[in-house]
Amino acid sequence: MGFFPVVNGSISSVTLAVGAITAGVIATDAIGAAEVADGTITAATFAASAIDATAIASNAIDADSIAANAITDTKINAGAITSAKFAAGAITNTVLAAGSIDATVIADNAIDAGAIATNAITDTKINAGAITATKFAAGAIDATAIAANAVGSSQIAAGAITAAKFGAGAIDATAIATGAIDADALATDAVTEIRSLVSGTSDSGTTTTVVDAARTEADVDYWKGDVILFTSGNVSGQARLITAFDPVLDTITFAGALTQPITTQTYEILGAGRADIQLWLGTVVNALVSGRVDASVGAMAAGVVTSASFAAGAIDNAAFNVTETLTANPAAGGIVAASFGANAIDAAAIAAGAIDALTFAAGAIDATAIATNAIDADAMADGAITALTFAAGAIDAAAIANGAIDALTFAAGAIDAAAIATNAIDADAMADGAITALTFAANAIDATAIAAGAITAAKFGAGAIDATAIATGAIDADAIAANAIDDTVFDESAQAQVTLGRRVIKSITFTGGAGLGAVGSNALFTVTGTVLCRVMSTCSVDLTEAGATATIVVGTATDTNAFMAQINAVDFDINEKWVASSAPTASPILWRTNLDAEAAAASNIAGWVLCNENIILTVGAQNVNGGTAAFICYWTPVTSGSSIVAA
Repeated sequence: MGFFPVVNGSISSVTLAVGAITAGVIATDAIGAAEVADGTITAATFAASAIDATAIASNAIDADSIAANAITDTKINAGAITSAKFAAGAITNTVLAAGSIDATVIADNAIDAGAIATNAITDTKINAGAITATKFAAGAIDATAIAANAVGSSQIAAGAITAAKFGAGAIDATAIATGAIDADALATDAVTEIRSLVSGTSDSGTTTTVVDAARTEADVDYWKGDVILFTSGNVSGQARLITAFDPVLDTITFAGALTQPITTQTYEILGAGRADIQLWLGTVVNALVSGRVDASVGAMAAGVVTSASFAAGAIDNAAFNVTETLTANPAAGGIVAASFGANAIDAAAIAAGAIDALTFAAGAIDATAIATNAIDADAMADGAITALTFAAGAIDAAAIANGAIDALTFAAGAIDAAAIATNAIDADAMADGAITALTFAANAIDATAIAAGAITAAKFGAGAIDATAIATGAIDADAIAANAIDDTVFDESAQAQVTLGRRVIKSITFTGGAGLGAVGSNALFTVTGTVLCRVMSTCSVDLTEAGATATIVVGTATDTNAFMAQINAVDFDINEKWVASSAPTASPILWRTNLDAEAAAASNIAGWVLCNENIILTVGAQNVNGGTAAFICYWTPVTSGSSIVAA
């Protein structure tokens, strides 16, 4: 077979039949950087869209073939880039357009801890319910990462909150809802432990004494002035005032007599109460004595495309000077770089799949040489795309197939806040432990992310809330539901200490009407069961009478002066206090405990009375028809279910 010379430029696009040049007749690296003169191939060298998807063989474009920044978003078909196309760490935050990554383009477990930049995930990036327990690394969520009210019940696994999760003083009064602590929340022996000073079992006794060898207190009258409550046997529920203690004989003496003599009964000793006059006056007074009041993208493998894929301007016009000859029936490798004239090869001249990876010299293809959507998934070798391949913002949401991006795709810290569309990250997108403390911006989880009532009892591990977790004064009156301490709590024996400080107030503005100062009985407090209590009064408007001389006294129907001795109503003036047997006075120190003096009465110690009748104000001689006074009752239950309320 003969040869014939080829005149320079004689082979053009019209000379070649469609599909005449196939991959088999082009030598490996026939068109390389050495054969192409600088500036020879420009954008004008290629016919419009000369290189399209059908012209590029599967895996034809590898990492060495792509110049840095050659691939822009308009060059990529929707869904063309699959997870296999990315080299490990190929996608960094500089190549992602703002909001380009949404939930549909992220494969299950694609985002792990190393892939997320510090503070990258804000509350708008997370779908409701997207973050489950397995998504968090140990210690991932710290105080700055959680906004107020951010965590809801469905977000917390049962037993997830343990004692170690709470910082010192983490639970304060504002953190506990009104009524949050109810009867079910308290152990059955909780109030017994709060209530009693000590408990025991008697060895023997009488109707007025208890002998217990376990009483080892060394001081005479150690328990004098306290109350003994029997909790078993035929005297269960009976309470008496302790008047003496003999440490030699281990004997407690009390008054008055029980209904049956003591044998071997269990008992508790309840502490005597103290009252804070400052609470009555509302002003600072002298210190109290002895006590206080309670208060993916296709089939591209990872790692193929690197940042140095494309040499800038590798193909120019001078590369197409023809100086070689062409055989009539070219053998493989017969056509070299100098064989082609300007624009000799257009899209029609290239058979489908004719160009493969070996066809291109390193950096041969730059951005201007690639038609829009020319590169599809089959055209790219696995791993062909690296971080340097992309122009800034080149990849947007439409360019990425669902599930195209997996964990190996991202370099550490590649995803920052601007790159993630709102609600882009759902539960399937995150690998277990992917979220660490640094992942969250301060207050990233806000109230809208947490369902109401999200934190329930089941969320707390046993003993999760210990003493160090609760700030001083965190549990206040509003935090405890009405009747939260119920009967079951009072039936157990334990050791503790109590201050008698439950308080109820009855205020009367006197008019002389029934219950408002009329002669006879005027109801103050309704008593249920047996209680230990005392009553005192303060005046805010001088009392007046319908005629001489109206008297007032506080007690019960059985004992009308059980609490406060009789006085003339007109002697009770503004800012005065009236207590026990004392006359009304404005003195800041009205009463101090005097156990010895009161012990002789046996039924009343330091103004405290064991009472099971309603408490009344008895008016004598004339109606009290003017003035205002408040009657304050401090009390503690003695028998199960006992209470005092204002009448």
